[in-house]
Amino acid sequence: MLKAKIYFFHLILLGGVVFGFSCKNQKEDVNKIEKVIPTETATNITLYYSDSAKLKAKLVSPLMIRYISDTNPLLELPKTLQIQFYDPNQVPDAHLRANYGLRIINKNKTILKGNVVVVNQIGDTFKSEELIWLQDKKKVYTKKFVRVKTARDIVLAEGFESNESFTKYKFYKVKATILIKE
Repeated sequence: MLKAKIYFFHLILLGGVVFGFSCKNQKEDVNKIEKVIPTETATNITLYYSDSAKLKAKLVSPLMIRYISDTNPLLELPKTLQIQFYDPNQVPDAHLRANYGLRIINKNKTILKGNVVVVNQIGDTFKSEELIWLQDKKKVYTKKFVRVKTARDIVLAEGFESNESFTKYKFYKVKATILIKE
């Protein structure tokens, strides 16, 4: 009888260990799936960004997908986006549009792709197929071809860097500068 109880105890213990390992593997598999599958989806969105109770920007997009993850949370705007920026008096002063946007939340990095157009507060127009914003560095850049039109000229270049407000530019590999006659 004692031998049967010990055998039964070992069987229960072995079953618990096997069950524990199998649950751990399943939990790891579920976590991997969560990182790939969108966890929140919204359509026809309008997001407002404010700081100190002052409106800074308004984003409009037909689709937003949010990927919640401990290691790599993302916010994706796969079907175009438009952003209206506001000055300190909350008057619209600049805007941006793109075919696609991806926000890498942990890195404070935003990637815009496809027909990216930015018009700054003084009317300068930036066009490219890609634009990357590093929020922590307050820097916007691309290594792709850019076209920037100001009141005085049009600059064509392979690469571009700017402050967040697109008021101080640095061009790389300038292809052409075309002066505009008054």
